[in-house]
Amino acid sequence: MMKAVTYMLAAICVVVSIMWLTDGPSSSAVETVREGESLTLLYELSDAELASLTGDEVLANKVMEEVVSEAEENAVVETEIDIEPEAAAEESPAETLVAEGVPSVEAALAKEAALAQEAALSEVSENEIESEPVCYEVGEVRDPTVAVDLGVELERSGYDVVRSVRFVEELGPYMVHTESQASPAAASALVEALRKDGLESIMMREPPYQNGVSLGVFQSDENSASLVAHAKKLGYDVQRRRLPEEVELIKFFLSNPQAKAIADSFWQKIRSEFPEIQIEEKSC
Repeated sequence: MMKAVTYMLAAICVVVSIMWLTDGPSSSAVETVREGESLTLLYELSDAELASLTGDEVLANKVMEEVVSEAEENAVVETEIDIEPEAAAEESPAETLVAEGVPSVEAALAKEAALAQEAALSEVSENEIESEPVCYEVGEVRDPTVAVDLGVELERSGYDVVRSVRFVEELGPYMVHTESQASPAAASALVEALRKDGLESIMMREPPYQNGVSLGVFQSDENSASLVAHAKKLGYDVQRRRLPEEVELIKFFLSNPQAKAIADSFWQKIRSEFPEIQIEEKSC
């Protein structure tokens, strides 16, 4: 479009030159050309007015026809040139979007696929974590009879059950006894006297109670205290002490790398039958 304007201005300059070379144009017409409005006004001038500007009606008509024809041709060319980039942009919207910083359709689809794959991998990872095998530790049980029954029930879980035992020394039952006597004969004589008074007793032969006399071993604190009081009333110097006892503690380990976690209902049944035991999940 700029070229068309240039050509038309050039044509106007030709007209002005002709005007100055001829009999003298009117000052108003010359001012019209100088003010930059000559292109529009030139089309509106009549043939007589053009003749007055140029001094030659035939020459004026010829010049005007050439100006109009050249201006129209240049306007068509400029319009075609201006439209071509727009048409190109319409034919390739993806390239225009990329140029303006907006991702293309292919890029958007690729990104969406990558996000979907990442989410799938994350879900697989979470499932793997949830499906990892769980092992269990059950116990400890002090009573050997209870441990046997518990082991039978744990076998029903389908897990491999391993029993472990450890021994600890604790304070056990109460023993009522006399101090060690001077000799075995003295200890034997004391045993005979206690029996005559209705108190069962035996002589102890092993240290640290060697030559002492035992009146019995009691699990109950109350029973042992009652016997001590009764023997003292009869005139015997007796006492009681707690004996050390080795206790067996039994624990069970359940493992099966191929098995899933044991159902809660199974453990509810175990806890109802063996309320004293502890159950813990462990890493296999």
